[in-house]
Amino acid sequence: MIELVIFRTGGVEIGRSSFVPGASDAKSFAPVWSALLRTPEGNILFDTGLHPVHVDRPDATFGPGSLKVVMAKEDAIVARLLSLGVHPDEIAVVVNSHLHFDHAGNNGAFPKATFVVQADHLAFAKGKPNFPGVYWDIPELTYLPTSGRAHVAPGVEVVLSRWWSSFVRPDASCCAATPPSRGRTSSAARSVRPTSRPRRSRWRSSARW
Repeated sequence: MIELVIFRTGGVEIGRSSFVPGASDAKSFAPVWSALLRTPEGNILFDTGLHPVHVDRPDATFGPGSLKVVMAKEDAIVARLLSLGVHPDEIAVVVNSHLHFDHAGNNGAFPKATFVVQADHLAFAKGKPNFPGVYWDIPELTYLPTSGRAHVAPGVEVVLSRWWSSFVRPDASCCAATPPSRGRTSSAARSVRPTSRPRRSRWRSSARW
């Protein structure tokens, strides 16, 4: 049995033009999601969300400007996991979709985990100011660069998302959830709702993640 729990780890107020060229600069709220995948082989975490420094200092990373962080104490990834009965040391693998501060902001909370990230993206992000290394480029962390599809656990794979990589960098490689087998709707997609409460899904067939 594989269990997927998706939960919000804060959010940002940002203009649509940051994602869609020519769109409005008017700000709207974009939630930031992370997910816990419980497998018989151990716990896998997808993205570590925003760092809790933003609870009291929303402009801690980039200063005041076009992007505003919205985050409560309970949104911190460690708090979310503890509410599910999981300690950070019980996370075996962290899959980073990419290394922006709102998706890899809490990597440092998981020193015992192995971090899976696309190799091209890892090389590109290193040293770039829009991928602040203070949150993820930490000597104590173990990164496992991969290229394209990679096996993470029985029934669980990391796959390449060309769609999202176009927003991070045109030729970057990122990781993303894809539907489980048998052609049914992705449990990830069905679980995401505009609420901060964790959502659970379970399936027995192989999942690609």
